[in-house]
Amino acid sequence: MKNIPKKPNGFTLVELLIAVSIFMILMGITAKLLATLSDLGKKSIAVVEMHQQAFEIINVFTNDMRNMHLTTAFSLSFEDQDIPQSTFMTNQKKEQGKGGGSYGPYSVAPDKTNTDFMWVRWECDLMNGNLKRGRTRPSPSTTTLAKTDYDSLHSTDNRSTKGISQYQRFATPQTEMVYFEGKGSSKIGSTVWTWNADSGIKASEKRRMYQLCQFQTSDGGKRSDRAMRFNKHYKYFIFTHSVVGNRRLLSEECYAVKNADGMTYNKDRLNLIGAPDETDNPSSQTVLYPNQIAPLNLHPNFECTLISYHLADGTPPADDDTLSDANASLDVKGTGPQLRASSSAIINNRPDYVLLSFLSHNVPNDDPDIDDIDNDPSTVHFIDAVRNKVHVQDGTALTRVNYLLEMRKRQEAMSQLIKDNGYIVQRFSTSVALAK
Repeated sequence: MKNIPKKPNGFTLVELLIAVSIFMILMGITAKLLATLSDLGKKSIAVVEMHQQAFEIINVFTNDMRNMHLTTAFSLSFEDQDIPQSTFMTNQKKEQGKGGGSYGPYSVAPDKTNTDFMWVRWECDLMNGNLKRGRTRPSPSTTTLAKTDYDSLHSTDNRSTKGISQYQRFATPQTEMVYFEGKGSSKIGSTVWTWNADSGIKASEKRRMYQLCQFQTSDGGKRSDRAMRFNKHYKYFIFTHSVVGNRRLLSEECYAVKNADGMTYNKDRLNLIGAPDETDNPSSQTVLYPNQIAPLNLHPNFECTLISYHLADGTPPADDDTLSDANASLDVKGTGPQLRASSSAIINNRPDYVLLSFLSHNVPNDDPDIDDIDNDPSTVHFIDAVRNKVHVQDGTALTRVNYLLEMRKRQEAMSQLIKDNGYIVQRFSTSVALAK
C-alpha cells in the first residue's frame, strides 16, 4: 500500500509572510484612519470653540453699539499704532424690579428704571492678540475707610469728600471728544484749594489732580476711668479722623478735564483709563484710579481686530477733529441740545453702521517659530513672529484714511501665514446699525 505524505497542519512560511503583510497593511490603514479622524475631531472642536468665543464677543459689541449715545462724541484713535481704540458713551437702562433685597417680591417699593450713562472703550491690542473693553466705574458718593477715593473736584466746599460732583453721580455726556480727553499738557491750578475758581485753566484743558482726603487712626494713650464714662472698661482713646485738603500732587496721567461751562471738571477718562497713583499707606497700598479695561478673551487667539464706522454709502464719516490731532483719530461730534437747531450737517455726519472684524485661530501660544518667519534672531514663538512680521515689518502706519484697507490687508497676510503652517484660522465679521 502506497504511503501518501501528510500535509503539514500549520501555514507555510510564505503564507505567514503574506498574512502578516496583509495584517500590517490593514493596521497601517486603520491607524492612519484613526489619526485622520482624531485630527478632524480636534479641528472640529477648535472651530466650535472659535465660533463660541467669537459670538460671545460679537454679542457684547452689538449691545454696546446699539446703545451708543446719540448726543455724545466718539473717537476711533490710532495714536498708539499697536492699540487702536474706539471710545464712546452708552446709555444703559437698569431695571430695578422686584428681584430681592429692598426690591423683593414682598416690598412695597415700586419698580424703578434708572438710566446710567457710561463711557466705553474697546482696545484692539495688535501685538498681543487681545481684544479689550472697559467702562467708566461709578464714582462713590462718599469716602469710606474701606476704600479711600479722592474724588472731590468742583464742589464749592473745598473740604468735601463727595463723588465727581455733589449733584452729579453719572459720567458727563460730552458733545466734543476734547472734553473727554482734554488738550495740552496737564496744568497745576492757580490755587490748590478751590477747583471752580481756577481761571488760569480754560475749558477743555487738563488739570493735575491732588490727593484730597486721608484717614488716620490714632491711639490717644492709656487713660484712667472717669466717672462720666459710660463704659469704664475702655482705658484707651482709639479714634479715627480724616485729614482733608489737597495734600499731594498726583502724576501727570492723573488729571481732570474742564467742562464746556468753564467752571466744573470731570474725571470720566480718569475713571476709565486709570492712573498709577497709589494711596500713601505702605502697608495697604491700593491704586486710587484703577484701569477698568481688561481682555474680553481669556486666550489671546484673536488677531487683526478692526472696528470701522461708516455712512450708509460705505464711506467713513468726516473727521470733526475736535482733538486737533489730524489723522491720528477719527473724531466725530455728538448732537447735543445746543446744536439741534442747526445741526443737520452734524447729524448727517454721524455713522449709520459700525463694522467689527477679526481673525480667530488655534495656534498654541508656545509653538516655536521654526522657520523664523520674521527673520529675527529669535525663534521662540510662532504667533509672536507672525504678529511682528504683519504689524511691524510689513505694516503701514495706521491713519483714519487708510485704516480699513490696511487692516484688511493685514488680515489677509496673517490668515495666509497661519494656514500655510498647518493651523486653523477663521475670519468673523458683523455690522451693527447705529442710532441716528
